[in-house]
Order: sequence, then C-alpha cells, then structure tokens
Amino acid sequence: MSISKKIKMKLKYFVNRIKVDILNISELDLVIPGEISKDPFSDLIKSLSSLNSVKTIIEIGSSSGEGSTKSFVESIKNRKDADEVTFLCLELSDSRFKKLQNYLKPYKFANAFNLSSVDIESFPGEKEVELFYKERKTALNKTKLSEVLRWRQQDIEYISSTGRNICGLEAIKLSKKITNFDLCLIDGSEFTGKAELNILIGANYILLDDTETFKCREAFEILDKSHDYQLIEHQPLIRNGFAAFKKIQSASK
Repeated sequence: MSISKKIKMKLKYFVNRIKVDILNISELDLVIPGEISKDPFSDLIKSLSSLNSVKTIIEIGSSSGEGSTKSFVESIKNRKDADEVTFLCLELSDSRFKKLQNYLKPYKFANAFNLSSVDIESFPGEKEVELFYKERKTALNKTKLSEVLRWRQQDIEYISSTGRNICGLEAIKLSKKITNFDLCLIDGSEFTGKAELNILIGANYILLDDTETFKCREAFEILDKSHDYQLIEHQPLIRNGFAAFKKIQSASK
C-alpha cells in the first residue's frame, strides 16, 4: 500500500471517529473502504466465481461494493454464461446499501438486499462473547472487551431500529427457491458467522473472512472438522485471516 493511500485511510478513520463520538452517528451508517481487494483472497474469489459450475452466489456483508463485491462482479461479467449466473448481495447499512445498489445497476446478474442476514435472536449473548474473548486468544483481543460488546449492542440496536429483525438468508433462499448456493462468502457482522454458516452449509464452496476473530473462528472450526468439506485455502495472517472450503462430492455422484 502506498504512503499516500495509508494517509488517506488514516484521515478517513479520524473523520469517522468524529462522526461516531461527537455526532453520535452509528458506525453502521459510515461508508467504509473495501478491505478485500488486490490480495490473495480477492484473487481466490475471482477464480472461484469464474467456474462454470458456479451459478448461484451469495455475499454477506457487501458494504458499498468496493471490496469483495467488485471481485465477484469483475469475474462474473467476463463469463460467457453471465446471464445464467445469480449473484445476491446482502447489506444491512442503509448508507452503504444505497451505494451498493448504484454500483450494481449495470449488472443484470446482480441483486442487492437491504436486510440482516439473521435475526437478533441468532446473536450470541454477552456472556458467550466474553467467554470467547477471555479463553481464546485471537485477533479480537487487540480490541478492548468493552468495545467489542459495544459493537454487538450497536448491531442489535441497528437491526431493531430499522424494523428488519428477520432472517434475511432464509427469506432470500425461499424467495429465490434456492436450497444450496454454489458459492457463498460469510463476511457480515462480527457476531453472526456461525449462525450464517448453519443456514448456508451445504453450499459447494464456502468462503470465510475474519477467521481469526469471533466472526468466523467457530465457523472455520466446524468446517475444518467436517467430513463433508475440504479446506482448499487458509491464510490466517492476511488481515484477520480468511479461508475457503469445498464440499466433498460423494463417489455416487
């Protein structure tokens, strides 16, 4: 990353902190730069989403479309069978969703949903988060526990305030008549990775971001122990880690 880009990112960070701390704006209303970009994870996303066998794709946590969403789109739009591909994006933040919609307008294969992936009842309790924080040393420990718990409460309050306390994933699967996706990326709230996996397990490819924090640590361990999935890539030192799993097809298929 260039020095000028680092400076711009730091300035944006401080501006955002002012908005949150002084203007009392929810962090979920801030438009943040895409993180999954020009790195091994974005390359993997492009590679998998270019496969002919991958027709249905869902991305949780699309933000404004500048990160992983862009990698998906750039790959799909170059496919000869792009008109056969369904790419679904999930983003709860209203401000990020508006930008996401605008970004996706030119692409008929893409649809965005302004929903929470899961309902509030699927969030872990405070004690569960505290236990994870105290007993498991992960990248999450770089942040104070009080701040982590504030994130959790902020997510719950945002879902409640928008009136979208439903399981967006189940609603989308039902409306699109999709039992299992070909490819999915779990990169939503810090606290919902395991709950999202429980709904998406069965997909041919499952991508996890932030495997070294609460978000996807348990999801990673579930898939890593599963006899139905094979780990095809794991990079724990890139940002907060990412991983990719492929469903193992039975010999009879």
